[in-house]
Amino acid sequence: MTGKAGKLGMRILLEAVLWLPALLLLTARMSLPDKLGTAAIALFCIVAGLIVARLPSLWHKLALLTISLALVAVGIVWFTDQLPLLILLCAALWRGRFRRFDYWQYAFAFGICCLTLLAIAINEAWVGYRTVTVVLSVLWMIGWFVSFNRSLIEKAGLDNGIVTRTVLLSSRKYAIVFTALGVLAIAVTVGYGEKWLTPKKVNMSPILEDIGVELEPPAQMQPQFPLEGMKEAGKPSPIWDYLFWVFSGFALIGLAWFVRLLWRDRTWTWRGLLQKIRDWFTKEQRVAEPLPYVEERRSLRNEKKARQGGLASLLRGKRSRTDWDKLSNSEKVRRLYEDAVETGIRQGYAFRSADTPGETLESLESWQSQRSTAPDKSRRPTKDRQVDDGSWLRRVRRGLADLYGKARYSSHDISSEEVEELRT
Repeated sequence: MTGKAGKLGMRILLEAVLWLPALLLLTARMSLPDKLGTAAIALFCIVAGLIVARLPSLWHKLALLTISLALVAVGIVWFTDQLPLLILLCAALWRGRFRRFDYWQYAFAFGICCLTLLAIAINEAWVGYRTVTVVLSVLWMIGWFVSFNRSLIEKAGLDNGIVTRTVLLSSRKYAIVFTALGVLAIAVTVGYGEKWLTPKKVNMSPILEDIGVELEPPAQMQPQFPLEGMKEAGKPSPIWDYLFWVFSGFALIGLAWFVRLLWRDRTWTWRGLLQKIRDWFTKEQRVAEPLPYVEERRSLRNEKKARQGGLASLLRGKRSRTDWDKLSNSEKVRRLYEDAVETGIRQGYAFRSADTPGETLESLESWQSQRSTAPDKSRRPTKDRQVDDGSWLRRVRRGLADLYGKARYSSHDISSEEVEELRT
């Protein structure tokens, strides 16, 4: 329970820092109590989005659509000046649908910081927020590269403690190089980019003096008072501009979706469109279950350092093995195969990555038999280890190879009785 609470708290903190640059700009003209209230509302929307995401797919999407439309409608009718802030709250709600904060989320946060820097370069009133935004953009960029490097290691099946040292060092080297280049690019472009985006101010006085045009001082205007009984004309309402951009955005999204449907389904009909909408509402998000053992053709040489530095743990992460009782039957078979091969490697077995699982178990059994009958007593295993490794593998080798192939390549389930026969 403590671990889940810690992960939830870290996710809320990351989401709050993600929206911090945009909130600073949108609340620049507010007083301090209003800023604190807006921050509390944004934090509430982040938490609400994460909670609503746990609902079934249909209710989750209906709730998000209802809340988002309500916020936009309230902004259009009563708070037209704060409509961008309300749209940001809607986006914070929708971000709860992402179960994991992977490298795409770091890239999204980095993009928000870049857009904020562009807005600061255009509006001089926001110059005070430039330093904070630059620091956040550098941190998000570093997190982006580190998370992307870690995802590559996981996809390659190397994040299981049995990665070769050469591959791991190469992965770290490329991650450090890309991070350094990214920091350098931000340091070089943040100043020049601001100068390039800032409109130049031209002083026309010297030019007019050169051509002989004298500038007369502006005549002092008498203050004009409104007529009695008439109201002063206020500022024009920006409601129509906001409506134009909102509906333009919806129109572009709908057009892109329509073109995508036409391209993917050449026999498109209105019935097909309704089916797509129905499927989107009822689609459940499935999180891929991590497998305890990866491709057997990858190197299983255990060259993991006894002590890893902080950089190694940062780039690779830490993953503890799942308890036996929490594994499925297929995962239990994979665990037995993994333990058998890794035990042989630790004892000196020369693993060949080109062998199939059946060939690996056969050669491992033969190697253990030769090792148990070796004349050199220093290389012979103890009686208990021989019973645990050699006798067990000779007895279940064929069954383990068959079940391992079934667990990897077959869609049929493995019964608990078959797993218990392997263990006993």
